[in-house]
Amino acid sequence: MDISLMDMGKFCLRYVKHPFWMLAALIATLSSCSDGDNYVNAIPGGSMALISIDMPQQAKGKADSRLLSLKNMLHVDDLSDCGLDVSAKFYLFEAPDGNLGLCAKVKDSGDLKHWLEKLSAKGICTSLSERRGCHFAVMKNSWLVGFSDEALLVMGPVVGSAQAELRQQMVRYLKAKEETGIKSSPMFACIDTISSPVAMVAQTQAFPEKFVAPFILGAPKEADPSQIVIAAKIAVNGQCLDIDGHTFSFNKAIDAKLQKNNQVFRPLEGHYSDFVFSDKLMTLFLNVNGREFLPILQQNKAFQAFLVGINSAVDMDNILRCVDGHIVIQVNNLSEGHADMCMGAELADIGFWKDIDYWKKSCPKGSTITAYGFDQTKPPSVPGYVYTNGDMKFYFGSLNKNFFCGTDIDMVMSLRYYKGVVDQPLEKQLIGKRLVMVLNLLSLGDMEGTSIASFLKPLFGDVNKVFYSIR
Repeated sequence: MDISLMDMGKFCLRYVKHPFWMLAALIATLSSCSDGDNYVNAIPGGSMALISIDMPQQAKGKADSRLLSLKNMLHVDDLSDCGLDVSAKFYLFEAPDGNLGLCAKVKDSGDLKHWLEKLSAKGICTSLSERRGCHFAVMKNSWLVGFSDEALLVMGPVVGSAQAELRQQMVRYLKAKEETGIKSSPMFACIDTISSPVAMVAQTQAFPEKFVAPFILGAPKEADPSQIVIAAKIAVNGQCLDIDGHTFSFNKAIDAKLQKNNQVFRPLEGHYSDFVFSDKLMTLFLNVNGREFLPILQQNKAFQAFLVGINSAVDMDNILRCVDGHIVIQVNNLSEGHADMCMGAELADIGFWKDIDYWKKSCPKGSTITAYGFDQTKPPSVPGYVYTNGDMKFYFGSLNKNFFCGTDIDMVMSLRYYKGVVDQPLEKQLIGKRLVMVLNLLSLGDMEGTSIASFLKPLFGDVNKVFYSIR
């Protein structure tokens, strides 16, 4: 295989929180089939995330290349030869215990056995064993393959003694009835209503902490990540994975607050469309009234941690109250207790500058605010300031009612002369959306020879960015 399951196992075991998109890697391992949709009962009812894939619809227009990719990964010339019904939907999921999974429909269990026996002879999986009428094999030492006459499951990654425990769970899943499987859950009812070849419903706790903060903007502070849900359509646009979604909660009280807060996000007009850097993890686009937006930002733990740290010297709360228009936020890291980010924002007024002398005098012990001339080599210099506390530097300034700030001087310098809309393809994608997040998969880097981008390739092709938007 081009992407080994061993590599996937090493990656997933190294990180507690799995980016849910890496579930697409399991497509490179297996698919499935039988009559009806009873096979779906094998998906654990408490799963945190669910992706449905209608392969015939998803592959329209690119059927040959997509199917060829699957054939290469599955080591078959004809997908029907391995006992899998490619006309039925594939379901990728994250189980309650954090294991990743693929559920598929079995068309012919005899062909499936024969196919796995051939893979076993090649050393790709172990010999088949049987437990309570279900058949099992281990792929590349860490992924368990289990199937009945109706459903096939691939779950993992697990190693050693944990495989026996997971095998017992998979027996229960494969024998589950509708009332205990995913079909009786609100998540399945929701995904069944999304008209898209690839659809996703996921609790925000299924996403990695490193970039979950923008997904839960607008969520009330008392909400648990398991209570905030994203429902979305997924499509491929060149090398970009477009996720067109919305956030909600199955808890009516929390959902009411969430939907009210989401009204603060106004339709985007394309401003700041040229500020997506190829080496930055995430870019967030918003259009807000700062006075309405600030309470929402303060309810978000990651952003609040950033605000608390900066507010000890610079009154960022007051600056944000002066915003009325578009905001762009670029992030390399945004977790509680640490932030590596920059921001550009359109201001309604600049009255906060009258307090700069007070900020200088009231800096915490060991820190300073000093004047900083941006781009001094190219007069006229743009005046600004830098807050220094040990090794940390935070630059900030404004020009023509455009505020710019951040910890990365190169990013801040690029924002200082912003003058308006730039006519680029991204601008057209932004217009009309209420929130947009661009996630750069390449910035996550290779980890032990694998990358998230490579996991997406078997299903979606050479994608290197994720474009998440809320209408």
